Amino acid sequence: MEKIDIPNSVIKIGISAFKHCYSLKEVHLSNGIKEIADSTFYSCLSLERITIPNHVKVVGSCAFGNCKVLKEIQLPESVEIIESYAFAKCSSLEKIDIPNRVIKIGHNAFYCSNLEKINIPNTVQSIGKCAFEDCKNLKDVHLPNSIKKIEVSTFAGCLSLNNIFIPDNVKTIGEGAFFKCEALKEV
Repeated sequence: MEKIDIPNSVIKIGISAFKHCYSLKEVHLSNGIKEIADSTFYSCLSLERITIPNHVKVVGSCAFGNCKVLKEIQLPESVEIIESYAFAKCSSLEKIDIPNRVIKIGHNAFYCSNLEKINIPNTVQSIGKCAFEDCKNLKDVHLPNSIKKIEVSTFAGCLSLNNIFIPDNVKTIGEGAFFKCEALKEV
């Protein structure tokens, strides 16, 4: 199975529904879906493209984890929560725009991805520990004023990170938050 078109009659896809579908390359989800459940597309090693409808509010834990060839994903403006490990180990993921309604980015959400730049909107209130750990190509980060704490190892191992803006509202920087950020020049 290389391509899936989920019909509009489908309003829910269960946990791990397409997990380990190694040859799956393309997915078009129905407009009725409001959540991408935990591990729905976990380890779909050939997944290159997915169309996410405008009504999705939650990207579940490990939803796209280990999708090694997924390069870019367009999240709709309706997304409010990106759960833990949602895009972890998406080693080809270079670009993602975080929608303006997102309030939470879970721990390890983008762990070990190939992101180069990320803009985090002012709506984000929490970024989990290790959220961007080992994003070796991440160069530039602008944290919004809504963030009050940088969690443990949030940017650890971001070897190319050379610029990060930390707003005045941040009260705590967790252990190892910038561990092995060897290129960091400006904070």
